[in-house]
Amino acid sequence: MNQKPKAMNLQDFRRLEKELGHPPTEAEVREYMNRPKLKSASVRFANPKYDYVTSVNGKLSDAEIINYFKDKWFNLGSVKDDMQKCIDCKVGSSSISLN
Repeated sequence: MNQKPKAMNLQDFRRLEKELGHPPTEAEVREYMNRPKLKSASVRFANPKYDYVTSVNGKLSDAEIINYFKDKWFNLGSVKDDMQKCIDCKVGSSSISLN
């Protein structure tokens, strides 16, 4: 029995099209829709006291997640500004389940 994939919104369709470099096939849409809802990003800074792991959108490609963090400056101060540059980011599966 062939099930139709769940409906994909236009934003997700465009994101997948950009990732693939061509309009997605039905099989590629199905694979995309079955991706985990969350991934984890391990974010590293020059000073390891600022390193952290966070949950991120699982529909994004690993490259999109890494590009968001790597070589960007983040204000990690709570009272006073403390700008820190991300030097590395690794993407993995999340331990959080939304099912």
